[in-house]
Amino acid sequence: MKFLIFTVTIGAGHNEVARNVAEYLKSQGHEVLVHDLFKHKKFRQWVIAKLGFGAMVKFPTIANYFYDRTKKSDNSIYDNYIKSIKEETLELINTYKPDVIISSHIAGRLFVKKYESEFEKPVLNYFIVTDYDLTPGLKDYKENEYVIIPNEDFKDELVEKGFAPDHILPFGIPVNAKYYKKLDENEAKEKLGIDIDLNKKIVLVVGGGNGLGNVYKVIKELSKHDDIQIISVAGRNEDLKKEIDALAKKSKAKIYSYGFTKELEYMMTIADYLVGKTGGITATEAITKGVPLIAVGKTPKPEYSNLQYLKKNGMAIEIDDIKTIYDKIKTLDTDAMREKYEKSKKVGVVEKINEKILERR
Repeated sequence: MKFLIFTVTIGAGHNEVARNVAEYLKSQGHEVLVHDLFKHKKFRQWVIAKLGFGAMVKFPTIANYFYDRTKKSDNSIYDNYIKSIKEETLELINTYKPDVIISSHIAGRLFVKKYESEFEKPVLNYFIVTDYDLTPGLKDYKENEYVIIPNEDFKDELVEKGFAPDHILPFGIPVNAKYYKKLDENEAKEKLGIDIDLNKKIVLVVGGGNGLGNVYKVIKELSKHDDIQIISVAGRNEDLKKEIDALAKKSKAKIYSYGFTKELEYMMTIADYLVGKTGGITATEAITKGVPLIAVGKTPKPEYSNLQYLKKNGMAIEIDDIKTIYDKIKTLDTDAMREKYEKSKKVGVVEKINEKILERR
């Protein structure tokens, strides 16, 4: 079968989901093309990935106000954006002629629904929800589409929107298969190549691919204590990496400083806590690996919605005052959180997607 996977570069999550799904489908002998919808629209890309995403992080209260408005109306901001990519995207679809289009971002789903009457070949339309929240724009259900959601908790809301129950698939958020594998802590330590004490508490502080959030402030506070160890991931933020490297020289806690890394599964294997942004992918990776999630400071939606959902279900804690983080960590019931993770985690997500699609072949 031929698959076309639509993604949009905003943060790292949508691209990560697209890669995870594509990797598995290719391994099963399918022909797969991954396409970033706004890749050739440089200004649009800048507005979405840089200006818009940066503003959301810096001004979460304002960003959340506008997000709530779009959520209430169920109108996506991408309704207008997709008009600018109509001609080139239609040309791609009608040249490639996919059997199935899978979207890891709402813009892909909106494009298919708006312009599918101009497709030369009918397609099955799949949309993957990448957060623990339903993004604005999920309305006007058609019989050729399916929605993949994190779990059963989001099914009723989609039924209320008019989706057929058997077209709502609670398979989970597709993380990379490597997160499903159980690793020995010593093996993970060896893979990382670090001399870290596995008998002392390890705090993994992650700022995402772009090194955003309260990473430096968190590490500075934790660095005052010599009974913990810190693994810092600054992402592509080189200035942040330099600041943490400087802090490591005078820290009471041992700090292992990283920039952008593809070794998070090893870090999560040895970590006792994960402090960072609650993006849908990062949260699902942590749940799959059994690492207790801690969020610090205000975050923009849908990350804030993720956090509220996880808090409600006993799978994350939120800390408003960074100065209290050490005490909160020391008193956290990690066993209870890991038990919740074990019951809620989803495995074999991309395998289930493939099986479902083949049923309709």
